[in-house]
Amino acid sequence: MKERRDVTRTKNAIEHAYLELLFRKGYSRVTVNEVIDLADVSRGTFYAHYRDISDLEEKVEDKAVKALREACETDEAFDIEMIARTRLGCVFDLFYSFRDDFKLLLLADNNTKMINKVRTVLVEAMEHSSTMDLMTQRIGRVKASLILESIAGCFVAGFINLMKNENEINRDVAVELMSDLISGGLERVIEEFGIKEEK
Repeated sequence: MKERRDVTRTKNAIEHAYLELLFRKGYSRVTVNEVIDLADVSRGTFYAHYRDISDLEEKVEDKAVKALREACETDEAFDIEMIARTRLGCVFDLFYSFRDDFKLLLLADNNTKMINKVRTVLVEAMEHSSTMDLMTQRIGRVKASLILESIAGCFVAGFINLMKNENEINRDVAVELMSDLISGGLERVIEEFGIKEEK
């Protein structure tokens, strides 16, 4: 059943107010009173949609993560047929396309939980690609997982850094630097362990 438009507008106002306060104050510092004041809704309206501030936080994060996960599931950026540099550039572009959704969530103080959620989405997407199957065959699951976790951590850190410094670094330069760093490391790992598709 589709949600009524007035309910959707109210939830959007509450979520937008939460994000604005989150960016100003950081995680664990936003209160229900502040949210309802900024959203201009009553306490009863807030509690009709959310159990508490933690429930609101979880729903806002999950909404953003769900959109990113769906994009990762349909994106070709994880296709082994692409050379490493091109693939990594595509993954960065995919994340960059969600920067508005994630900017407030990732740049807020005490954002470790959200960073881990985003990193997990990227790892899951890579784990379901032919890249993971090929790496697992050649070097084993533990080493392959370590590589994917490292790539995901590097991407998320680079993505956050770009959002913090958008006025000082061009997006294309950031993508190139991240791709050089990651693909250079990957190329060395691929060479050392012989992780290449056999023609």
